[in-house]
Amino acid sequence: MRFSLWAAGALVAALIVAAVSVRAAQSTSTQPTAASTPQPAVDPLLAEVRALRADFRQVSGISVRTQLLIARLQLQEQRLNSVAVQLNDIRKQIEIKEGAEALLTEKLKRFEEAMRNPTASPEVARDLEGQLPDVRATLAQMKKERVKLRAHEGEIANQLATEESRWLEFNSRLDDLEKLLPINSR
Repeated sequence: MRFSLWAAGALVAALIVAAVSVRAAQSTSTQPTAASTPQPAVDPLLAEVRALRADFRQVSGISVRTQLLIARLQLQEQRLNSVAVQLNDIRKQIEIKEGAEALLTEKLKRFEEAMRNPTASPEVARDLEGQLPDVRATLAQMKKERVKLRAHEGEIANQLATEESRWLEFNSRLDDLEKLLPINSR
């Protein structure tokens, strides 16, 4: 009995060793070696994963640049609006100055006509003659201020044109970034 138990154990051990060696032989024959290529079904999947990674990197880079450009575009719009308000204010000031200047010019003409009028009393003529230098000085001062306002208007108009061109440049850059996006992500 002892012999049969020992023989049975040896037989089981031999069967286990044989099964393990057969299995090892099978697994080494199905594993690709370093020189062999991947299976044909894996190639398209691997290419797709690589393409997705490249698209993701490209889109994330474009996304960051787009966010920066949008922030710059918003700041530029604020500058543009600020300069446009300044230009509008200066034009209103010019309009007011020109209206006041026209009224004062009309008043000056009436004073001169009244002084030339032969039926005017000497007191009225002297009074008008006394006011005439002040009216002329005020009119000259208004003309100087209007000229300065016109020059300032030109400067602000140029600044507005510059800010508009920057705004257009940022918009153009955003359009260029949009063209870089893959068609699927648009």
